[in-house]
Amino acid sequence: MSLIKKAALKEMLKINGVERVSDEAVDMYSEILEAIVEADAKVISSLVTHAKRVTVKPVDIKFVAGN
Repeated sequence: MSLIKKAALKEMLKINGVERVSDEAVDMYSEILEAIVEADAKVISSLVTHAKRVTVKPVDIKFVAGN
């Protein structure tokens, strides 16, 4: 089960021009996005640990998003 809210994802797709989307497509997309977030979170966690911090800062997010 994905932690990404399917209703929010469906709404974001509609806002960006998608007229209709099946529930199965939303399920698949949310699983893919969750996998990306999990992978990025591991890298972010490593960066923060390496910097001897416990708080994620915007610079950490920008670094991971840019790579």
